[in-house]
Amino acid sequence: LYSLHQAIDRLKGGESIVDITAEVHNATEDVLTDEATANRFAPLTMAELVAGNFDVEYEIDGMLVRGQPCALLGASKSMKTTLALDLALSLATGGSFLGRFRCKSARRVYMMSGESGLGTIKETLLRQADAASQDLASIETLFMDSTLPRLKERADIEALRALLKQRQIEVLIIDPLYLCIDANGSEGSVYAMGAALSGISRMCQE
Repeated sequence: LYSLHQAIDRLKGGESIVDITAEVHNATEDVLTDEATANRFAPLTMAELVAGNFDVEYEIDGMLVRGQPCALLGASKSMKTTLALDLALSLATGGSFLGRFRCKSARRVYMMSGESGLGTIKETLLRQADAASQDLASIETLFMDSTLPRLKERADIEALRALLKQRQIEVLIIDPLYLCIDANGSEGSVYAMGAALSGISRMCQE
């Protein structure tokens, strides 16, 4: 990579700062890509596989697995957002999802919901918290956001990565997913959806 002195010398020689910046950017991207590729695969011997701990842990018994992606699917107007909000509240307080399915422990939860609006979200959460005998304003482990990430934009993924680390988020809920993906007519393709979702899934697992 170019040092600052090399860049200054080239500028003094009459070269365009745009060309120098583009060259440095491309070189940096190549280095980062090479490093990521070199560490992408991690084969295990059978001894390592047998000795390793790969047990499945549940956040909610039989329903939500820790450290893995999960999708809440349903027809239009089937109360998916309401269910997701109750899930977020239950996980953040260590309560019971839908008043029945007990969460293992309280988690730091970040829900991004870009469809219903903060007014509806607030009203729904207040009702759900009241039903669970919780004071919504005092819950410090639940974070709401009305902005959705663009899952094909690297900048959005990296900004989300930084926020998850900063706030020490343990559960991320995105609602609705279809507004985050520019599918270009390939919504019915498992291959297209897999490619669109793999980036954020990998980032969350990391």
